[in-house]
Amino acid sequence: MLSQACSLGVNAINDLVVKSCAASGLAATNGSGLRVLAAQVYNNASAGLSVAMGSVMRISGLVTQDNSQAISSSGPRATVVLTDASLAEATEFSAVSYSNACVYSRNHDLSGYDWQLADGGTCNQLATDFAAPATGKMWRLLTSATHRTSNYPLDLVVKSIACAANETVTVKAMLKKAHASQVDGRLVCRGGQIAGVAANVTATLAANTTEQELTLTFTPTEAGVVDIEVWAEYVSGHAAVCIDRFTAISSAP
Repeated sequence: MLSQACSLGVNAINDLVVKSCAASGLAATNGSGLRVLAAQVYNNASAGLSVAMGSVMRISGLVTQDNSQAISSSGPRATVVLTDASLAEATEFSAVSYSNACVYSRNHDLSGYDWQLADGGTCNQLATDFAAPATGKMWRLLTSATHRTSNYPLDLVVKSIACAANETVTVKAMLKKAHASQVDGRLVCRGGQIAGVAANVTATLAANTTEQELTLTFTPTEAGVVDIEVWAEYVSGHAAVCIDRFTAISSAP
């Protein structure tokens, strides 16, 4: 049992308890890594977990309660990966704007749904409300800060696709948004992932709230794997962008 804050480099720890610290419970310093299996982080004056620039925490079975907030990030590209976490605080994550800091949480709050917590927005699974033949779960992207515009969209990787060289790839998916004009939603293959696809390939939701099938087409010149993303971009209000399923993924010479 630990009752003082831990500032750790690359470590692996089991059955950790951290409580009643004057600052954060667990802190990962710049560029460090931390792996924990089962952690209880209670009643700390600052955040339960604090991650600095370039740090990575991977924790299974995390429980936080009665901290000022569950997780905070003070630097760019700080990452927390959680499995089966239960976060009781009203503020689950805070981060510096434009930092690309993120929390990936599988079975978040033991809900059966996955979440991604980011600066200025959240992405989460929930029961789908798409028309049949919907998949049962959809992803919802929802901005919470006005800086999540087209210059810094809230993004979520939803699929990784293996590609053959010199074959045209077609990707189709069902998306919608909750407001016609307050938010823009896009299906994206980000440029620079693979030779032959230098620029972003995007398909954009029309200005309505109906379910829409968006299509991407691109032709890599080498074999490899690309990520397909959904983007939500603040325009004039915070409204959800949702994806239910991929309707087609194909390639042809």
